[in-house]
Amino acid sequence: MEPLGAVLAFCLPMTDPPSAEAVVDAYIAAYNAHDARGMARVMSAKAVVLSGDGESLTGKAVVTAIEKNIFGEGSEVRFQVVSRVAAGDMVAQVERYPASDLQEDTLSAYRVAKGCIVEMHFSN
Repeated sequence: MEPLGAVLAFCLPMTDPPSAEAVVDAYIAAYNAHDARGMARVMSAKAVVLSGDGESLTGKAVVTAIEKNIFGEGSEVRFQVVSRVAAGDMVAQVERYPASDLQEDTLSAYRVAKGCIVEMHFSN
């Protein structure tokens, strides 16, 4: 199996990159399948994730943290998109995590460049 760092290098310049919505949809599908490598395939190696509580992660640490802290053994965590607005390289959506401790919906914003997520912002 290839190392996670190598997977993160998957996002390379493309002549015809997918839409921002298609990239975010691929991320959601991988997240809901608890597939950290699939998530890494659509994230830039320099991706920045900012949470509403001020925590930030960059690059490989993003996927590693999700794999370690969220996808634990027996985890049922998945999310569904409640509503979405997309414009250009940005996708903003309200997300619901029905099988988690989150009691309210989360507002998330993703910025995509050249077929890769480069920024993710979450309210919590």
